[in-house]
Amino acid sequence: MISCDVQDSTIIISFTDNGIGIEQQYLEQIFIMFTRLHASNEYSGTGLGLAICKKIVEKHGGSISVQSIPDEFTSFRICFPQAIIYQKFTKNKNILDFSIT
Repeated sequence: MISCDVQDSTIIISFTDNGIGIEQQYLEQIFIMFTRLHASNEYSGTGLGLAICKKIVEKHGGSISVQSIPDEFTSFRICFPQAIIYQKFTKNKNILDFSIT
């Protein structure tokens, strides 16, 4: 499920799934480059995806967090100050041009 909300001048985008989940002790570790929680024969990946997401979000003045219960769900929450989003869109004059420059 994907949702978007505005709370206290903060834009919050949430992504939630009902996958394998993540143990509590690994919730911060998953944002470190090349960190994998499973062997490559169990799940594919390089351990770069979430680290790159975090860098992109932080470069644009936001933050990313995660909540999870193993075997139930994982939810990622990306927060941006509303003023930063407004500034980027008005600067670029194109709402679809939200690039990493």
